[in-house]
Amino acid sequence: MFTYAKMARYRYHRSPETKAIIQEFIARRAEEIDRQAMVYRLRLIAASDFCDIARSTKIPLYALTGAMDPIVPWFWVRSWLRQNYPTLREYKIIWRADHNVLSTAAQASADQVVQWMNQP
Repeated sequence: MFTYAKMARYRYHRSPETKAIIQEFIARRAEEIDRQAMVYRLRLIAASDFCDIARSTKIPLYALTGAMDPIVPWFWVRSWLRQNYPTLREYKIIWRADHNVLSTAAQASADQVVQWMNQP
């Protein structure tokens, strides 16, 4: 997380409000609590199998991600969705964005969602 934070300082040097939000988030971090939260979430993921749900879902899926996402790495998620989600329509990567794609590339994200909404 701290490596990501250092990268974010450089990445968002022209966006003082985003930079301030990231710095405030990092200032609130407590290593032991963060570690416990990560372990808990990893146990939930390990105990879950979403393949049956994904395969049986009938609604179309449109996925949007940032290229620099250390939390949900698109290269694994996209592959999993393609294999397990038969109604995956599109998977778009916003190259300038990170995990919080709607914030770090708001206009590109909004444009993509509107494009999807306007499809028949």
